[in-house]
Amino acid sequence: MKLRSGTVYNVPPPTQGVATLIARGEFMVCVDSDTFIFPGALQKLMQGFIDGLDAGRVMAAAEEAMALAITRAQQHGVCILGLHHSHHIGRVGHWAEQACRAGLIAIHFVNVLSSALVAPWGGRQARFGTNPFTIGVPVDGAPPLLLDFATSAIAMGKVRVAHNKGETLAPGILIDDQGQPSTDPGVMFREPHGALLPFGEHKGYGLAVACEILAGALTGGITLHGRPSPHAIINNMLSFIVDPERLGTAARLTQETRAFADWVTASPPMPGPVRSRSFSPTVF
Repeated sequence: MKLRSGTVYNVPPPTQGVATLIARGEFMVCVDSDTFIFPGALQKLMQGFIDGLDAGRVMAAAEEAMALAITRAQQHGVCILGLHHSHHIGRVGHWAEQACRAGLIAIHFVNVLSSALVAPWGGRQARFGTNPFTIGVPVDGAPPLLLDFATSAIAMGKVRVAHNKGETLAPGILIDDQGQPSTDPGVMFREPHGALLPFGEHKGYGLAVACEILAGALTGGITLHGRPSPHAIINNMLSFIVDPERLGTAARLTQETRAFADWVTASPPMPGPVRSRSFSPTVF
């Protein structure tokens, strides 16, 4: 199922406003992942850069697309969703949670068409965005297992927060315009720009490339080399929605997920500050 953002489909109206989705993103400890884009989105809306044909209705396009995909997956067991040329869809974990509330598994590949922010592994100039990857797995009677992260070392919103506070960042996150390691978030905000690094060196780079091709090309969208507008942040998203009930494995999924969660959380903690090892939406 391939959808172009801004096209009218026969689906119920969105149930959550943009402000609600942004607030939930903040609550889920995604500090400034969404709020820093809100003033810009409002400005672009007023200037006419976000409209019903070219960039959808900000985050509403993703909610409507997911509602269609959930219905199809419940009918057929599996739905492959392609959403292209949408304005910024916010925290992708929102849409995985939407599927999990219906008892469905969701896998999302997203690319980001804005100014290039992330350098390829071994490169010194940015060539792609923070390209999120997300998986949501429902757990009967418990919060879903949610994996939701940018493929950059950290999200750009966190770089902006550090810059605004006058703080430095940890090594291994940024390079300056000469490709030299830097801890100064200001390299992202002055000309010539530096770049974020992918997480996990070549591994994050490879996943970012997969997000770029699958979301940007397979959906009928576009990859970053051909950014369609200097004014908007555009997202394309390829999603796989699976109904465990239709596969006949829902009970097994819950049983094995709970057993594995018990196994993982029984690992003795390392010395020092204890990090959460429970299976909850905030773990990953």
